[in-house]
Amino acid sequence: MKRNRKLGLVLLALSLVPLGFLTYTLLNIEALNIPITHPRVLIEGSSFVALLVVSFWLSKKK
Repeated sequence: MKRNRKLGLVLLALSLVPLGFLTYTLLNIEALNIPITHPRVLIEGSSFVALLVVSFWLSKKK
């Protein structure tokens, strides 16, 4: 149980990396001249959500 919680916290911290990239991309989307459906935006968003969901799932797992 303790191991899952520790791994969940590590994944939660790792989810901040794609969140940072996604934030930068969304703030500068016009300067980058890319649409919201660009693969860069989709991959950054899905990576953030996936890591966040898995980290919460591992933290709550008994």
